[in-house]
Amino acid sequence: MRTFRYYPPTAQEQKDFAILFLGSVLAIALVIALGVLVHGDVPRAMAAGAGFAVLYLLIKAAFQLERKGQRAKVAQFGLAPEALHLTDPNGRITVVTWASITKADVVGGRLLLVWDGGQITIGSREIEDGMILTQEIMKRLPQTQRPTNFIPLEPR
Repeated sequence: MRTFRYYPPTAQEQKDFAILFLGSVLAIALVIALGVLVHGDVPRAMAAGAGFAVLYLLIKAAFQLERKGQRAKVAQFGLAPEALHLTDPNGRITVVTWASITKADVVGGRLLLVWDGGQITIGSREIEDGMILTQEIMKRLPQTQRPTNFIPLEPR
């Protein structure tokens, strides 16, 4: 069985997070300074709101980076002759037989697979050899489930 894994966070993504972290620290320091120096409830409330917004963006970016790292460690796609083996970031394995896939479509570089009881969207650039994975999946699907670009030329 051939397996395909997600890419881990790149060095550029980690560098971008470090820059965001430093910018957030500076923004929080500015918010605290404004809260101390400015008199009045409205400006202090605005500074506090800005501080909470910066913290929210920082926590969101940290969560996304951590989720991408966890996904790269555990999640994978396995192509077997009889089924597609999906392992999610939590380590749960789902076996989807080729016959149970009801819809397969490629839109904007993302493969959409729908089967009885679930669906998944796979980005070709998020996975090692993502285009090969997409091509292999499309080859193994029954002809009736493959997307087509056929346009009938008969008038309606």
